[in-house]
Amino acid sequence: MISRIHFAAGAVFACLFAAASARAENVFEIGRPDASAAEFHDFGVDFNAARFYFDETKTDPYEAPKKFFAAGVRYEVGKNSPSDFPFVLPVSGCEWADASFKRRPESELYYPWDNRYRGGKTFGPASISFKLGAAPQKPLYFKMGFVDKAPASADIKIEVLANGEPVETFSIPYKQTAENKYPCFENILFNPKTWGIPAGVSVKIPASALKAGENEISFRAIPDPKKSPRAPQWFAVDYISLSGEPELPKVENPLGREGEKALAALGCGKIAFTARGKSGDIHWYGNFGRFAGSESFDEKIDAMMDRPAYSVGGGKLALLDVNTGELEILVDDPEGGVRDPVVSCDAKKIMYSHRKDGERYKIFEIDLPSRKIRQMPFWEEGYDDIEPAYLPGGDIVFVSSRCRRMVPCWGVDVAILHRYYAGENIVRPISANVDQDNSPWPLADGKIIYMKWEYVQKNQMNFHSLWKKDPNGANDMVFFGNDIPNHLYIDAKQVPGSQNSYTLTFSDWHGNRDHLGRVAFLRNPRNPSDVSAFSIASGESLANFSYPFPLSENYALVSDFDSILIMDDKGHIFQNIKLPKEFSEELKRKKLEIKSPVPVKKSREGKPAADACDYGADDATVALMDAAIGRNMGSVKSSDVKKLLVSEVLPLACHLTGGMEPITMLGTFSLERPLGTVKVEDDGSAHFKVPANRALSFTALDSDGKAIKKMQSFVNFMQGTVTSCIGCHERRDMAPPPIMHKLKALRRPADEIAPIPGVDCGEVPDFARDIQPILTKYCAGCHNPSKFAAKIDLTPGMGPMFARSYYALYMARQLSDGLNRNGNMPPYAFGSGASGLLKKLEGGHHAKRATAEELNRVKTWLDTGAIHAGSIAAAESGMLGSYYLNRFAARDANWREIADMNAVFKENCASCHKGEKRLPDRISRDRKERRNWHFAFYEKPDSPRVRLSSEAVFNLTFPENSAVLCAPLDAKAGGRAGKGGHPAIFKSRADPRYQTVLKAVQKAKNFVDSKNPRYDSPNYKPRGAYLRAMKRYGIIGGENSENFSAFECDKKYWDAAINRPFKLPEPLNENEKP
Repeated sequence: MISRIHFAAGAVFACLFAAASARAENVFEIGRPDASAAEFHDFGVDFNAARFYFDETKTDPYEAPKKFFAAGVRYEVGKNSPSDFPFVLPVSGCEWADASFKRRPESELYYPWDNRYRGGKTFGPASISFKLGAAPQKPLYFKMGFVDKAPASADIKIEVLANGEPVETFSIPYKQTAENKYPCFENILFNPKTWGIPAGVSVKIPASALKAGENEISFRAIPDPKKSPRAPQWFAVDYISLSGEPELPKVENPLGREGEKALAALGCGKIAFTARGKSGDIHWYGNFGRFAGSESFDEKIDAMMDRPAYSVGGGKLALLDVNTGELEILVDDPEGGVRDPVVSCDAKKIMYSHRKDGERYKIFEIDLPSRKIRQMPFWEEGYDDIEPAYLPGGDIVFVSSRCRRMVPCWGVDVAILHRYYAGENIVRPISANVDQDNSPWPLADGKIIYMKWEYVQKNQMNFHSLWKKDPNGANDMVFFGNDIPNHLYIDAKQVPGSQNSYTLTFSDWHGNRDHLGRVAFLRNPRNPSDVSAFSIASGESLANFSYPFPLSENYALVSDFDSILIMDDKGHIFQNIKLPKEFSEELKRKKLEIKSPVPVKKSREGKPAADACDYGADDATVALMDAAIGRNMGSVKSSDVKKLLVSEVLPLACHLTGGMEPITMLGTFSLERPLGTVKVEDDGSAHFKVPANRALSFTALDSDGKAIKKMQSFVNFMQGTVTSCIGCHERRDMAPPPIMHKLKALRRPADEIAPIPGVDCGEVPDFARDIQPILTKYCAGCHNPSKFAAKIDLTPGMGPMFARSYYALYMARQLSDGLNRNGNMPPYAFGSGASGLLKKLEGGHHAKRATAEELNRVKTWLDTGAIHAGSIAAAESGMLGSYYLNRFAARDANWREIADMNAVFKENCASCHKGEKRLPDRISRDRKERRNWHFAFYEKPDSPRVRLSSEAVFNLTFPENSAVLCAPLDAKAGGRAGKGGHPAIFKSRADPRYQTVLKAVQKAKNFVDSKNPRYDSPNYKPRGAYLRAMKRYGIIGGENSENFSAFECDKKYWDAAINRPFKLPEPLNENEKP
């Protein structure tokens, strides 16, 4: 049975059904004229599930249709039965019909889109063969009835041929108009048993085109050339017939009667909604606040980094009477923004977010009977409060940027869950997320469902899942989708009266601006990975919806850009809610978009939840049953785990781009600090205290203190709570195993976190400060610019962005972090458990062994993500070139010295150094090079690019040690050239060509040292985004100090930003209507 999940791929399928003609004048009739393709062959494929979840390591779900269409679509009247023909016909761009395409394992790819079908393939004609007893004396009429096509906006043409000769070419009838944006729904591929919009075409077949005996009518689909080759194009057929009558059969359009059902599901006469402009950022989360700012030495980049992320152009809160069409504007702000309306349970109030001109978003409430507006009493100047919801008892849950942090993979503010406790008049954070939370919604059982985006030691774009927690922040548990990558689930709301059913917005991969996506339904998931519970309603290309509001188990109220619609769970779209024409014209003129329609009707309040938090406490208690129980734990036994490393994932005050650099090269985006270790008993149990409301991550350590498995996510525990866990990331639907005796760890009081000898617990590890001295002591004697053992230099020195030794170790795969993949790595795959560097330092390399404390330092550094730059200030400091919203700023782009250096390379090196062996054409980064994080993933250790990239060949700390100078310099002059190695290009350091290259590198060093010093250099002073953020958060005053420490500034920031309740002033009097 086909489930109600759509797969985003197009299809051209021959929808032909053999059936005995019910009417004498029919030569043949295939299928029934009934506005449905339900009688046709569906391949036994769940196209819905496949477009949602595709495991390329298992059997191709499209194997059956691929084989079918590879063989061609042929139908013989009188021989074939309806089950021989498909319900949908591919036109172009249809992965599910193209046998030549097979997805690659995701482990080979960096981006999911690398696996997406490239399209371009068109498909052959479908043919129908039949016999005539005699040659016809009059024309016959070939009729095709349709029920759907995709895209609805495509002009797909059908060419009809009779016995191989062209007869007529026509367009499939569905056409978008201003009055009818959805002439069809693009949904039949994913719901083949449902109804569609009937349409048909009758084609005259001249009598001369047919003959006595065998005949063939075929039709070929022609894709719309204006559409992308990747855009799936397909159509679904209701019936196909040949008769002597030109008239099409009469087919009832189900839209009218089904539309009445949909409107009845609304259950009220009024709808509230907002209208606002398009947000300033491309991401779903970038719709409030401003970008981070910058001091990039490029005016265009600085302008790009200093602009609003919020929408501009005005905002409105409106109330529509569905029955009369009357529209009332409750709030109209031509310079501000209005968003996120929510109706109180008694339907007497609407709460919403309002950003007045020059201000941040604050939450307001309008009393509907009196139309009086008041500002809610929990704002904080300088920060945005959005997405509010009423909690039982008068409290409010909302999302706020008062958490003082920025997205670790972009340049805009983060907002996380907060709760306003009305009785205490205080706001407390109920989330410890270092990244974005969204769309909290109270549930009938008293919990809150919301979207959490987190990517601790894993890919930043693949996981945006649904979570549930108590309204005080405790018992935070994944609800759906956290191990199903490449999707975003947002704006989930419980269906009224249901136990466990929801509507939500679903987006492929990393989401879309302003929460745009497809409408989806989630029904009674058995566990967070239950794909059978999830169905996408919206059709093939229809990802232009947002903020669905559940009306029933089968209907949702939703908006696109300029309409309020009702959609059912099969993807049918009902356009019977009309807005005044002049209002629609105003929206179009002012470029405003309709968002968040909500029915104004009473609803049942959820259960009040007991609050077990002790807000005076600083810690929480954790009881772990067995550290060896969990996902992907392999053969790890309970007695194998001896300790847990407890580390804290930290927020960033600022960030500037989509990558993790310069914090790491392909690893963590966030800084992580070790807090210490706790004991694990030989039965796997542990009992310990942790700091409350912190983003904590655990690493299971073996008897040698090496990482068995890293928790590639975070967990937080609320103040004074006691939380028990079965294991580490155990499956959420598993029951605890039977316990034959009391857990050993519970026979004693909870442990305190213990320090690690040789490790500054509570400090973020920093490569140059903590690890480079160990490399210098044990490795640099051989791995230096002169000896260059194994072609690796581990001496101190910075490249254009990274320490050269860090770069060398990373690209030689001596470090093992999350590689920006999907997490849940197997045992001994992450950190100290998999590091070649650690093995060497333990005595496995020339019998050199570091001290126990030094080894602890290296292990802990590895297990917290092998961080390169251990300060937030690294975001814009110490680099010759860096990224701003993924745009590279090369400070040396127009230097004369770079042109002179390239002239030397061209005249003396280019005969050998070409193609993959080319030398960089800039010091900051070669123009043809992949971005740093792409480079680190795709380039293998033996690639010429690894040893010839800018990071490898330029030393901005000691320019003379640059490989571009050492490698071609004669050994007699102190270089490495000669003796069968690199040719000696420079005979001495006095060679003018040597001096030309040295001059360019020296200028790069001088630029960094004087204009953009590294965060750990003596002359560093905060600047750019870092200075702006620290001033905004009150960490830095008006003047820069002479002896500034970025590390100390960061710690002051974390002390101020983490776990910070906000005591409010006395409540305001009600404001007048703005």
